[in-house]
Amino acid sequence: PFLLSFRMADPLSKLPEPKSPEDLAAAFHLSIQLTDELLKLQSRLEERVGAMESELSVANRQLAEKLEELHRATQFLDSVLASMHSGLIAVDRQERIVAFNRAAEEILGVKVPDALGKPYREIVKEKPGGRATGKFRESPGPAHADVREALRGGARHLNVERELLRPDGSTVGVNGSISALRDREGTILGAVEIFKDLSETRRLEERLERADRLAVPLLDLGAPDQ
Repeated sequence: PFLLSFRMADPLSKLPEPKSPEDLAAAFHLSIQLTDELLKLQSRLEERVGAMESELSVANRQLAEKLEELHRATQFLDSVLASMHSGLIAVDRQERIVAFNRAAEEILGVKVPDALGKPYREIVKEKPGGRATGKFRESPGPAHADVREALRGGARHLNVERELLRPDGSTVGVNGSISALRDREGTILGAVEIFKDLSETRRLEERLERADRLAVPLLDLGAPDQ
């Protein structure tokens, strides 16, 4: 408003003081012209402001819709992770944990808030002297080394059994797979590990072995004498 008033007043300040009716008429005519131009300028400005407000409203609505879509997608992903019976850990390019589901919490004995943002190596600790076996290598390296390898070259490590150390000192056997996370262009964004607790499987195997050992003497007793 200050700029507009200055532009209108500036030409008038240069007009000579009216000394006759003709001069007064000329000044009055110029004033009318300037007022008309000012009204047109104001109208264009209001139209432009209105258009900008409309564009801003559309942009805000689109942003709100995208945020709502993101919120729904995040909720869906959280529900999927929470319902998984297998543990899931995802790390970024710096090997910091960015996803850690409830199953991972139960298997490893580490609370989700305590794991998020921490280095993978600090949370996933292997039993000293423990031997890992896998599909592609008889003795794979440590889990953190496999994560790093996946981040660097996209290598996959499938069905690797490891003995992991919990914070309370107990151990848990897991079977897991580690692979790279990629975007649509194939760029590596991080790595993900999915693993399951082998405790129940091993308990069942031990029961079957005991049953087999007990079955052999019973079979011998039931065999006819030669």
